[in-house]
Amino acid sequence: MDILVSYLTRKRSGDVAHRDVEIEADVIRLGRGSDCQVNLHDPRVAYSHAEIHDRGGSFFIEAMNSSFELLVNGTPVNTIQLHIGDKIVLGPYEIVVIEAPSGKNLAFTVELLEHRLDYLERLNSLSRTTLADAAAGMRGMSWAFFIVVFSVFLAWPLVHFFGLSDSATTSQSPMQTSKVGVKIWPLTPDLAWISGDISAPHRFVANDCKTCHQRAFVQVEDGACLACHSSVQHHADPVKFPMEQITEAACQSCHKEHNGAATIVTISETQCADCHRDLKEDAPDTTLINVSNFGTDHPQFRPTVVVNATTGELKRQKLDKDNWPVEHSNLKFTHKKHLAAAGMLVPDKTERKVLQCDDCHRPEPGGVGMAPITMQTHCAECHQLKFEPAVPSRVVPHGDVAAVKLMLTEFYGNMALRGGADVKDAPDSVRRRPGTELTEAEQLEAMAWADQRAGLASDYLFGKSVCRVCHEVSSEQLGASTSWSIENILVADRWLPKGQFDHGHHRNMTCVDCHEATNSDKATDVILPQIANCQQCHGGESASNLVPTTCNSCHEFHQPFLGSMRPMQAAAAGEGG
Repeated sequence: MDILVSYLTRKRSGDVAHRDVEIEADVIRLGRGSDCQVNLHDPRVAYSHAEIHDRGGSFFIEAMNSSFELLVNGTPVNTIQLHIGDKIVLGPYEIVVIEAPSGKNLAFTVELLEHRLDYLERLNSLSRTTLADAAAGMRGMSWAFFIVVFSVFLAWPLVHFFGLSDSATTSQSPMQTSKVGVKIWPLTPDLAWISGDISAPHRFVANDCKTCHQRAFVQVEDGACLACHSSVQHHADPVKFPMEQITEAACQSCHKEHNGAATIVTISETQCADCHRDLKEDAPDTTLINVSNFGTDHPQFRPTVVVNATTGELKRQKLDKDNWPVEHSNLKFTHKKHLAAAGMLVPDKTERKVLQCDDCHRPEPGGVGMAPITMQTHCAECHQLKFEPAVPSRVVPHGDVAAVKLMLTEFYGNMALRGGADVKDAPDSVRRRPGTELTEAEQLEAMAWADQRAGLASDYLFGKSVCRVCHEVSSEQLGASTSWSIENILVADRWLPKGQFDHGHHRNMTCVDCHEATNSDKATDVILPQIANCQQCHGGESASNLVPTTCNSCHEFHQPFLGSMRPMQAAAAGEGG
């Protein structure tokens, strides 16, 4: 984004001074922090208060700190699209979106409306009130305050909780209703007990506290959670890891609600390290390696590679320079040849085609992983499956040996019986004028030629230069003919299936920053970087000079292949509901 920011300063004379600053960045951060492009020096502004993003040509502002309010046109917002004339308030600053000059994507003015000293002076003037001014004694005020607090914050909520049934109130209305449906008060009785705003995923039950808080003075129980989340999976196999801190852990120990827009998942590194720091002491037979910090105490990556594509055998292997993993996918391919600086020769074209990584590797929707590579989309332009020089436009289908053999038989059979084939070594019965009838002897001669020609084409495709270029091909001699087959292909779509890597978050890097593809000359190469490559940018949760990275940044807690975490409780909760 190319942004113009105009800082306004009003003088005593009434004139307005302008100071224009041009900013060019992918994301515009506003706040008090030193890393913010729009720096607002006032303690009433958060270090990282808001961010402006370009989403397909439209600009959105997003609140980054739930403790500091973001107002747009006088309304508190979390995120909203910006338009010309919008007024944004961040603490004492007013930001007005104006029409961007030529060459700029966005422009706005920034003005400090209330200086800090003026703000403090106003607060001091408002705070000078004594009990004498209020015409009340200290004892009477204390008792009155106690009665109000006791009634509003304890008695009223308890009477409501124990005295009103779910059917007696209309919880979806912002106004509380009595048993006869009459609106009696614009606030809910338990409003004083709410510690904060509920998260977005649970907002649809925000007005029905009993959905989660089923017993007074008791933390939310697992049964309430499992009434909806009955299929949540285990974190670890309870048979292999019968540790109480896993099998008996309550949902609310990791999922903290009423924190507003913040995630309800605890992402503390310490919570994971409490078990995984000395995991082998609790489970000596485990193959997992102790870990406590990504930056300083994390094992080397162990990708899951294909050991035998024919049998489908996979195995986790360490990225060891002296014993690097090898993937036997039954595929022949070399990145080095395809990424050659001189380019690749393309059939039927005079110019070479210079390939880049993104010619084949395209991000999937969302940008997390990579979309699958297919023969038709990525390879067919160069690797054309032609088989008959006389008919260069015909190609065989890819991926089905039986379909290839059937097509060859049908193609040459049709050519022999129809006639008119422009093939030099074909008999006269095949080269005859189309439409000419064949004698029985000529039919036998033509079909014998068709079978022979189909066999030669099959030998050419599978045994010489087409299929063998990329595939492992095997053969079996059946009399005078050869039966060809393609070995099963199995390519690991994710070398680190138990980890999460978001390519979209790393779009400012090039592929070769992590994958040494230009030097890879075998399809068996596992071109993953070692952990040291990641640790150049990522450190542990408390890292100050690197990107703070917790366990949840790369790993899911609940494992989808382990089954329901609380099957018995989930069933009981479902029956009770």
